[in-house]
Amino acid sequence: ADHLAALVGPFGHRVFTDSAPVLEVELASRSGVGWRGKHTLLLSREAGSTFFLGEIYVDLALPLTEPVSAHCGACRACMDLCPTQAIVAEHQVDARRCISYLTIEHPGPIPVELRPLMGNRIYGCDDCQLACPWNKFAQRARVPDFDVRPALDGPTLLGLWAWDEAAFLRNTEGSPIRRIGFAKWQRNLAVAMGNALRASALSTDTNAAAAHGEAAEHHQALLAAFDIAYIGWQRVPIYRFGIAPNKLMDYMMAGCAVLHSVEAGNDPVAEAGCGLTVAPESPDAVAEGLRRLAALPAAERRAM
Repeated sequence: ADHLAALVGPFGHRVFTDSAPVLEVELASRSGVGWRGKHTLLLSREAGSTFFLGEIYVDLALPLTEPVSAHCGACRACMDLCPTQAIVAEHQVDARRCISYLTIEHPGPIPVELRPLMGNRIYGCDDCQLACPWNKFAQRARVPDFDVRPALDGPTLLGLWAWDEAAFLRNTEGSPIRRIGFAKWQRNLAVAMGNALRASALSTDTNAAAAHGEAAEHHQALLAAFDIAYIGWQRVPIYRFGIAPNKLMDYMMAGCAVLHSVEAGNDPVAEAGCGLTVAPESPDAVAEGLRRLAALPAAERRAM
């Protein structure tokens, strides 16, 4: 804006970069910056879709620029590879199914049927962009602010779960991740860890699981604990099962220890009891409450 003012003199203006409800993608497509792909994002021959849009609203009469034609052709890569099939038709996205919406904007519990499809995505999703052939022309940002931060460079779910709110605020300062807040951050991590735990359970031989007896029972209780985390453990009437919220969190940390054994390549069922760190004054009550919870049908647990 200052550069323009130096060229044309004083003028009225306002600047935006994802900072106001501006229909920036539509404006960009109409002004010839690029075309809207079937995933609804803006595509450019020179940069694919991996760039930010910025706008300067001005009170000057400017010459019109023509839109460019689309160059997606018959390609359906973005539609076919969307994890939740949120791209329901060409140029049409059902935001209620989009992982970016669910992990960033959605205010409540993640819908049950969509949780397994989220995998380990805890903030947004770029699968439709990664699948797009035009992104072979994507260019690395030259602004240091876009460099990978050490705290977010190849982290594990366990490491991120260990953050308290102060660590979350410190490690996401200046990042859009901070905007979702600590509660959503933990919600998203709980879904991802639950998915990891279930994946490990599904990949474990059922006969071996049965042979471990108590460890297998602990494993089922951990799944129940993560079911609670899935739907927002702070809102669940878990007192009916004799489990105080702080004890539930302890048991979920035990689940984290199991996930750690999975990451290390160990048998999660054989080590399912290794991380039980509930307070010594009431471990039996907590374990019994979780056993009762685990005995419920999965659908009933998740519908609480």
